[in-house]
Amino acid sequence: MPDLTEKLYSALVDDDEDHGQGDLPESMLREVPGNAARLVGGFTLQKLGDRIADPKTVLTWMLTGLGAPGFVIAMLVPIRESGSLLPQAALVPLVRRFGIRSRIWAAGALGQGLAVAAIGLAGVTLNGLGAGLAVLVALAWFALSRAVSSITAKDVLGKTIPRGERGKLTGIAASVAGLAAVGAGLLLLAFAKELDPAALGLLVAGASLLWVAAGAVFLTVDENRSDVHETHPATSLRDSLKVFREDQTFRRFVMARTLLLVTALSPPFVVTLSAAVSESGISGVGPFVVATGVAGLVASPIWGRFADRSSRLVMSLAAGSGGVVILAYLGLRLAGLDSSSWLGPVTYLVLAVAHAGARMGRKTYVVDLGTGDQRTRYVAVSNTLIGAILLLVGLGGALLTGVGPQWTLVALALAGLIGAIVAARLPEIHD
Repeated sequence: MPDLTEKLYSALVDDDEDHGQGDLPESMLREVPGNAARLVGGFTLQKLGDRIADPKTVLTWMLTGLGAPGFVIAMLVPIRESGSLLPQAALVPLVRRFGIRSRIWAAGALGQGLAVAAIGLAGVTLNGLGAGLAVLVALAWFALSRAVSSITAKDVLGKTIPRGERGKLTGIAASVAGLAAVGAGLLLLAFAKELDPAALGLLVAGASLLWVAAGAVFLTVDENRSDVHETHPATSLRDSLKVFREDQTFRRFVMARTLLLVTALSPPFVVTLSAAVSESGISGVGPFVVATGVAGLVASPIWGRFADRSSRLVMSLAAGSGGVVILAYLGLRLAGLDSSSWLGPVTYLVLAVAHAGARMGRKTYVVDLGTGDQRTRYVAVSNTLIGAILLLVGLGGALLTGVGPQWTLVALALAGLIGAIVAARLPEIHD
């Protein structure tokens, strides 16, 4: 392994503590620095694409400018999130037929890139309900492709990076992507006068190349071949449900993760409320993209290091802070600050920081909770259950669009506060 790669890995990730490297075979320990560089590269490209084609900010603002109805905008995040989670338990038999899981991740990345290109094309060529429906269909395609990648990403991470260093690694990727997202947001601000929905569509279409590049990087990951299993889908689904029923720790983790949805579902409502009072039109999306980038740049590395020490406390802090900031936001709006140009972006920034912690905490917890195919099953089952819940919540939110998003935010805030308690009571996975 090149000395430069080893030095960078030692400086950024491995702080010479006992990180439980015994959970990797000796042959893989030599490949850790090189694999870490490849994983950071692939994850960074994917995360940057996520920032540019973010349903919570860019797609919400783009469809608002195109005149899409409110129920379409309310379904963006639920379809994006639930669609990438719901199919995962059913996909486990397919994944277990392949010994090299990084190739599956790369195939999923290609599918995501094609879907994002279709979303961008819809933003350039369509308007109103037609644009909204086209984006939802392409977003569902994106989500299914993301499910294929998601179910293998944590498995590849667990096979190539030692326990105790995984959170820091994903934090570095999020930080680099955050820096790039800040630059993208500043460019949006700089060209605000020329910005319209079609321009956002072109930006999104261009971002599709990031997923293609990420897939190419992942194909170079050096991993041990997993055991190959031929399992009937019905048997796999039955075994997956058995895991949820019989594993108490895993069941409590799923409960905590459900309540962590406060940080995923609340930001679009903040963006919608801000867009309704914004005087800057479509260009108002810039501050929100910057806020997302700053959160990834600053918060993700900190959350990642903290998650390697106590991922349950990271989840607890993230859920609690999400609930508190939503209540504070609603209180300031009632106090007459709803037209302030800073209230929406600042609230979004804090929620993005909390969401970074929620993602880092839950990912680290579930990767450390299991090994091998058991880890794959944990990831798939938890994601499928959360996907079903997300879809139900999204449908409820779409039905409540006529009432106003404020009451939805109140319910999400309460869920976050309860989630902080549930996550704090989870057992530690490692010392």
